[in-house]
Amino acid sequence: MNGPSWAVLSKEEVERYNRDGFIVPKYKLSTSDVARLQELTIQMVEENPHLRDKFMTSPHVKNWGSQGLKSLRAHEWLEIARHPDILDTIEQLIGPDIILWGTTLFYKRALEGPATPWHRDAAYWPIKLIATTSVWIAVS
Repeated sequence: MNGPSWAVLSKEEVERYNRDGFIVPKYKLSTSDVARLQELTIQMVEENPHLRDKFMTSPHVKNWGSQGLKSLRAHEWLEIARHPDILDTIEQLIGPDIILWGTTLFYKRALEGPATPWHRDAAYWPIKLIATTSVWIAVS
């Protein structure tokens, strides 16, 4: 058996995550979900040109934070973060007690965007939790 009937990840992918600390799953969001993320990304960059080469913190919260981030479609960013398949994936990895800590948009222009070196997210956060994970979604 591959896991619960609602499983998004295979048993092998869960084992790989537990062993290696990361996975690149076979699962992909639908074409319409990716198109929506592409549209949201383009709008976010257009609304926040001052952050084009930086990460944009909390696009799921309208006009949030010290960055002066404009997020006119914050509710749509939150809907993506609460996507049932994403939540099911996270539940397979760390269990059902899930809290959304935050969302971040990293806009990387082809060949000229800023680099993000390989790292472990836990080293960046000032707290220690039993189980945490990040979900990265490439939209182009």
